[in-house]
Amino acid sequence: MGKVVGIDSIISEKTSIEKGQTLTVKVNYSGAPADNITFENTKIGIVTLRVKVINETGTTIGQGEETIDADDQSMTTKNVHILARESGKKISVEAQIIKDGSILGEYSSTLSPPEETNKLTLFPLSKKIIYSFIIFLIFLMGIMVLKSKGKKVITIFLLGLSLTTPGLTIPNTSRAASGTSYFQYTSSSHTSVRDLTFDLTGVNPIPYYLNPGESFYISGTYVGGFCANGHLQGSTSVSISGGGSWSWGWNIQGSGGHHHGVFSQGFGYWVSAPTQPGVYNVNFSTNALGPSINGYWQIQVIPPPPSINYFNGGPLVTIPGIPAYLNWSSNNASSCTVWGSSSGLPPVRSGYPVYPNQDTSYSLTCYNSAGVSASYPYPITVSILRINSFGGSPPIIAKGGSENLFWSSNHASNCVIPGVGTFYPGSSATVSPIQDTTYTLQCSNGGVSITYPTPVTVKVLSIDSFGTSSLIASGESATLTWTSHNAISCSLSDGSKTIASGLPGNGSHPISPQQDTSYTLTCTNGSVSYTYPTQVTIKILDIPIFTIDPKEINRGQQATLTWITKNASTCTASSNPNDSTWIYTNPPKNDNQQSKNVTPPNLPPGSILRNYSLTCTGPSGIPSLTKSIPAPGLKVHTLLPEFQCSMTGQPGSFGDCSTMKLVAGTTIYFKDTSSPTPQATIASRAWIFTNAKPAGSNTATTKTSFLTEGTQTATLVVTDSAGETETITKTFKISKPSFQETAPQ
Repeated sequence: MGKVVGIDSIISEKTSIEKGQTLTVKVNYSGAPADNITFENTKIGIVTLRVKVINETGTTIGQGEETIDADDQSMTTKNVHILARESGKKISVEAQIIKDGSILGEYSSTLSPPEETNKLTLFPLSKKIIYSFIIFLIFLMGIMVLKSKGKKVITIFLLGLSLTTPGLTIPNTSRAASGTSYFQYTSSSHTSVRDLTFDLTGVNPIPYYLNPGESFYISGTYVGGFCANGHLQGSTSVSISGGGSWSWGWNIQGSGGHHHGVFSQGFGYWVSAPTQPGVYNVNFSTNALGPSINGYWQIQVIPPPPSINYFNGGPLVTIPGIPAYLNWSSNNASSCTVWGSSSGLPPVRSGYPVYPNQDTSYSLTCYNSAGVSASYPYPITVSILRINSFGGSPPIIAKGGSENLFWSSNHASNCVIPGVGTFYPGSSATVSPIQDTTYTLQCSNGGVSITYPTPVTVKVLSIDSFGTSSLIASGESATLTWTSHNAISCSLSDGSKTIASGLPGNGSHPISPQQDTSYTLTCTNGSVSYTYPTQVTIKILDIPIFTIDPKEINRGQQATLTWITKNASTCTASSNPNDSTWIYTNPPKNDNQQSKNVTPPNLPPGSILRNYSLTCTGPSGIPSLTKSIPAPGLKVHTLLPEFQCSMTGQPGSFGDCSTMKLVAGTTIYFKDTSSPTPQATIASRAWIFTNAKPAGSNTATTKTSFLTEGTQTATLVVTDSAGETETITKTFKISKPSFQETAPQ
């Protein structure tokens, strides 16, 4: 496929620019060519040409945009006009071809002079070549003699009329304009053959910037060619739209005889720019015995830039309400603006009053009639003798602390705080009042003195009392009380976290600690806080641990009681029903674990629930605490269920089932060997077998046969005459019978 639009070169008549000037750049681009496979044109359509002007510091000082038809191969040059926001001594450009947000082509370069310097062409280059060739043939033909009605007519061929100029740079004192025009004229027929085209590349629309009324110079050379003896005569005129016109005649005389030749004659003329700013056409016209060729250039007339001679003022230190006076003088300005005060002021002014209420910098900018500005490089600062602020940090101090008084003043030679001292110049002082105190501030410079209207009062934050009882029983509450001075709110903490906040400066708060705890009281007023130097510690009379393990035993077994006490003076232990083996009265070992084994005696028939308790007493009449093990306490089983197995069922063959090989399909005998207390007997029993036949029985001795190998269970539930019921379950691994084994009949 053919390439997209490309930018080939960028040309400008300027390589530097001043702020407020307009820059015209010519962008040469390549339209979309034909596809090298289909030979059809690539259709792109209307695109945007965006050009940025960049100064020597890399700052974009202006930007312009134009639209172009990328499919039009005959239009590959576009002029873009850009207004400079800032000055640039050495400028460069960046150009982009953009379509629907996509970049089709890019180009960046420093600016160079135009390809054809300040040239206005009224004849296309291709036709110049053709006509030059024709003219060359005519010169070779020599003299042509024609007869018409018995008279000899001399035909003169004017080969060209040209205006040339020496270069791009045009001094302010002598600005030159130039261009070139060609035409062919035949005197015998009084007709002219002309082809006028305008190539304003690098020139149009505004190539020249002039001061009002400034003179500039137009110069050039007439060039003619002839056959036979003759001459060429005509006139030239120059006019400026809205600014006057000038004209002069010319005569080019050829040499005699029948021969051909080329002749030339130079010309030059000074013209004046209009006196009012604006854009004007400089019209140029040549006339040779009737026919004429016309062209024009554009100029922009701008007023000279303004300048500021001086900018000063006084007095530069004052107080609010007393003015300072500013003075200035400028050239080529129509109005001036004092930034920080007002605008539309005269170009020259002495004694302009300003009334600042704070330190203020005034700068001056003056403008000409075209809006071009000039700013004085050094502003004027009028300072105010004043006290901007006076305060304390913090306004309330904690008991025993210090207050930092600070202030800000403008141009004070010294400041005084009565009762504290004089500061040269100073901006802070430290005070440590023992009671609420009010301070004032005075600042002065020479004979001017100012007192800050608002004094600073320093208050002292303190806590006068904080306390409660030192020992409470577990589960009970205590009350903390306090008094403070200048406190807005208070908070209580237990060393790890805040337990209460937003409390009043004088008040109380209930607490219910679960362990020994130390409390801290902090009171605040704004950003200042004060913590009472002594913590209040409350100790808890408690039995944090009292357990029994295990919680169920069979008769004859032991259980272990474990306990820990805190802050107790004496402890007493007992059991219910009364257990003579568990009586304990001894000073506790606080925070140390203690234990004792117990075996409940004198067990009656049936299961027994036995509860144990520990009672501790603290010093100074603190109420006693009693703590029991969690219900149901210690449970003692008096009926012990048990059974044995046999493969034959004969007396003396019963034993531990786990030592026997039990085979599926064979008969296994089970015998109840449960043990009640001596005061009770077995009242009933029930056998339950899994995957067996029979599956159950209620006799003391029974038999069954497990149907399949694997894991099977046998369960015995027995009840004694005291009503206690116990259950025992055993699990067996039933083996697969071998071929020698046969089930009993």
